[in-house]
Formats: sequence, structure tokens, C-alpha cells
Amino acid sequence: MVTWGYARVSTGEQETEPQRMALVAAGVPADRIADEVVSGSLPALARPVLASVLGRLEAGDVLVVAKLDRLGRNSADLLGVIEDLDRRGVAVRLLDMGADTGTAAGRLVVQVLAAVAEWERGVMLERTKAGIAAARKAGRHPGRRRVLTPFQRIEARRMVGEGRSLRDVARVLGVGKSIVWRAVNEAA
Repeated sequence: MVTWGYARVSTGEQETEPQRMALVAAGVPADRIADEVVSGSLPALARPVLASVLGRLEAGDVLVVAKLDRLGRNSADLLGVIEDLDRRGVAVRLLDMGADTGTAAGRLVVQVLAAVAEWERGVMLERTKAGIAAARKAGRHPGRRRVLTPFQRIEARRMVGEGRSLRDVARVLGVGKSIVWRAVNEAA
């Protein structure tokens, strides 16, 4: 029996260290913990490090993760991974829930919690969309602010219309070429 750990964060600004510490405290050897920086919304097999770990697991092995959402956020994908590992004789331990798919009760807990996690994500997306709609209705425009003022956008279109290159216009306005490209093409 070999125990493997998997730690994942979504962005480079985040750290896997808290997860690693929890995995080591749970008995996972530090040299058997795989770290990955990738969105949890990607399917498990599309994440290179997780796919590699899953490929190494053999009957009797255990995969330990600090939290269910580190393994995946999509209920169907998550349950597919767990079912595949179960068929191969590999157990999954979820430290935050105290669940172990090596038992019938653990499998039930994981299935219920995966469904709840997907539901929570759906609710969060609905709230985000409602907040954006409310902001727009109130006259605010959520999202990244425009880099160029309306006057600068008009000037960018004028200069490009006169034959100046995007790079030249970008240099004059002190922005990137893609900003000028968007300004020129937004009126089209």
C-alpha cells in the first residue's frame, strides 16, 4: 500500500503549503505529495499533475486530499474519478470531511458532498450574475475599467484611420497594442 497526496491551488498567488502540512500531518510522506496550480473546474484528466498521480495509483493505494474541492468541483467528473479509483482498488481520503471511500459510508458521504459542492458553485454563479445585473440596472459597469478614456478611444480610431500602425498609436497613448486594437474595433 502506497499513500499519495494531492494539493491544488487555482492561481500562482495562492500556496499549497497549508494543504501539504495537513497531508503530512495525516501521514502522507512529503515526497509523495503532488502540487498543482490549475483551476478545479478543469476535468481531472486535463490536469497534468493529477492525471500523472492517478496513473501511478495501484490496487491498495490511497489518495489523500485536504479538501474535496481540491480534487474537483464538477460533481460528475469528481464522482467519475472516485468510481474509477474504487474499481481499481484505490481508496480516497478526504481530510476535511473525515471520509474514506474505502468504506460504503465514506462513498455515500463523498457522493452527497460532491453534489452539495456543485450546488454551492451554481448558487455562487447565480448570485454573481444577479449582482452584475443589479449593478448594470443601477448604471454601474462591473468588471475591469477601461484603460482609455472615450476621447482617447476616438483619437486611437482617428490615428489608425490615418494609417498609423497599432504599435505607433499604442506608444503615443502609453498602452498596449491590444488595447488600441480593441478601441479601434469596438465601433465596428
